Amino acid sequence: MNNFLRSSLLSALLLTTACGGSSDNKSFEDISELRARAKKEMTTGPQPPPERVVYVTKEKEVIKEQATLTDSYFKIDLSEKMMSFYEGQPSAYKITLRVQDPQLQMKLTAKGLPSGAELKDISTAKNPNTYELRWTPPLYTISYDQQPPQIMTATLVPVLVSAKTSKKAETVKGLSLDRTITFNVFRNQDKPSELVLSGLDQDVQEGQVVPFSVIARFPGVDTNAPIKPDLGFFRDKNTQVVASNYLEMDGTRYVSIENVEYIGDYKWKFNLVFDTKNNPVETQKSKDGSAAAVNFTQVRLGLRVFGAFNASPATVVRVKIIRAATEATPVAPAPAPAPAPPKDPAPSKPTPKKAPKPKSPTKPKSGGK
Repeated sequence: MNNFLRSSLLSALLLTTACGGSSDNKSFEDISELRARAKKEMTTGPQPPPERVVYVTKEKEVIKEQATLTDSYFKIDLSEKMMSFYEGQPSAYKITLRVQDPQLQMKLTAKGLPSGAELKDISTAKNPNTYELRWTPPLYTISYDQQPPQIMTATLVPVLVSAKTSKKAETVKGLSLDRTITFNVFRNQDKPSELVLSGLDQDVQEGQVVPFSVIARFPGVDTNAPIKPDLGFFRDKNTQVVASNYLEMDGTRYVSIENVEYIGDYKWKFNLVFDTKNNPVETQKSKDGSAAAVNFTQVRLGLRVFGAFNASPATVVRVKIIRAATEATPVAPAPAPAPAPPKDPAPSKPTPKKAPKPKSPTKPKSGGK
């Protein structure tokens, strides 16, 4: 046993010297400690290294404690859990700061608001610490290739105004008071207006080129819009003139767009022509499809303005084209005038009879003896 201990000690010393180590007790154990350890290992066997104690901060519990402390001083109430704003439309949502500790006076501020938005103090004696988040999102906040809504965030920051004690003030200042709010931004939801048509009468003479216009209001669409409104005209399925034996013919063939102009307040004006001079007028047809012997052609067309995401209500236009009498246009013959009633013959005057001439007396025949 003693020989073994001596061998162990000698091996440890030789190893230390060979590695260039120092025998300073700051870096290595002294001889007595080595002897004690070797003796203990001979009786009990080698010992495991001592366990390290690691302290882990429980972040969730810290946050929970922080929230508890904050709620004991103030609360922030939103009138709506999810606030929504629409391009070009003003909106406002009420936010209330409820101070729970009577020894504190606080106010609410905001940071990270979008351009043009504000947190307005609307407090009264009856309703203190009351605010409104006001904003009119500018047009094209949401790009045309973006799927709405656009989710945005801002931060509400309660600020300490005064405290009755400095200790209370220091406690509040040490808390994390910020609260992040989320709100949605949508495109303008107003629908396009009905179409306003002017300049086109119900009756048009054949051979005329009639200018007319259509105006539509598209809320949220002005000259800066990457996609401008467009006018479409179409033929609907209703082809029979009400309470008649005639069909309504296709009117789209006579209409063309000259130009489009923006006239302000989201209104777009489409300048068109109804041209029966350069477009041959169809012959009016009866319900059975045969040519009708009339001097007009009744036409019908639908108009509708389309935007990038919506469209105006459709408007139906009906026009009667008064035809010029030509060989190509069968015209019903005018009815023959009724014959005049026969005149009674004038009464004839009686022809006066001539009086008979008186007969001359007959002479007696003379006798001879």
